[in-house]
Amino acid sequence: MAQTEFANKYRNLVGEPVRTVGEAFAEFTAILGSPVNALYKSMVSDIVGTTHLITVNARFRKDPIWSLGIVSALDLLFKNYPEPEMRDKVQSALFTSTGLDEAEIRAEAQSIADWA
Repeated sequence: MAQTEFANKYRNLVGEPVRTVGEAFAEFTAILGSPVNALYKSMVSDIVGTTHLITVNARFRKDPIWSLGIVSALDLLFKNYPEPEMRDKVQSALFTSTGLDEAEIRAEAQSIADWA
């Protein structure tokens, strides 16, 4: 067994179950309840998968800067989504399926935006 500082820091996580990207995407699909616009399907799949992988990483620590980054990226990527009401549902499903609190993320992002 490795005896490095890194290994020792995360040793308590050995054997802990980690959700797969497939499980996160299945939850996203169930929450959303309707298909993503075909033009956005690949992008949404990538965002769900990437956000899931970021958040299940033991080294991930959400902070207000990260929150501003994800909110800003989603605002830009979904700016021209053809169904505005679905845009909000897609983003909410993303946050929920990756174990994030949307209200908290948006509040943190706003606090940094207001400060800047």
